[in-house]
Amino acid sequence: MKKTMQLTIHPLITARLNMDASRMTYLRNAGKSWWVPSTFFAILGGAEPVLVDTSGSASVMSGMRTEPVEEVLDFKDALSKVGLTPDQIGIVVHTHLMYDHCANSKALPNARFVVQKKELEFAFDPHPVLAGAR
Repeated sequence: MKKTMQLTIHPLITARLNMDASRMTYLRNAGKSWWVPSTFFAILGGAEPVLVDTSGSASVMSGMRTEPVEEVLDFKDALSKVGLTPDQIGIVVHTHLMYDHCANSKALPNARFVVQKKELEFAFDPHPVLAGAR
């Protein structure tokens, strides 16, 4: 009989970003303000804890943005909500490398990072329009 693994996925929010809605709706709703969560996910139950993205704390992102950022929960406190410390994280899968998805990565001393090759190439040579946003 094949043994199955029971995984649990925990969404965690570290900050909320205020942004123009047109950035998320293909240029519709310009001038309308939305608060958008900066979320990452902890996957537990496997051989080692896995994170999908690391989000960005308000303290990290506030210097990168002109729009307001609100702290929801410190990154280390968010990890502790699911019984983890930064030292325990073994793998981080980055969906993409914008700061609201990866700004807390430097807090994970033992993690191995997985990202698409094209995304990594783009991060080192971004389009000028996005160069300040990554």
